[in-house]
Amino acid sequence: MANSNEKKFTVLEDPEIPTEILAQAIVDVASAAKKLLNGPLTRNAVIILVHAAAHGRVGKREVEVVLDAASSLDKFVLPSFRAKKA
Repeated sequence: MANSNEKKFTVLEDPEIPTEILAQAIVDVASAAKKLLNGPLTRNAVIILVHAAAHGRVGKREVEVVLDAASSLDKFVLPSFRAKKA
């Protein structure tokens, strides 16, 4: 018998998303992360707030790594988009 805490996921088939839309979404995510990290709150305050919002289920180091990665996502992903398009 399946565990009652077991989560089931349904995978939906989506039509292919145009590269331009994906590229803009990546730019938007990176921009939002940069604004969050460069906003009025200190970096440590943002990390503590995200950690607290996750009720401690996500470590502070993991929050820091994700914020750093998100803020530089456009630098790492978009060049490969441009290379494939050329």
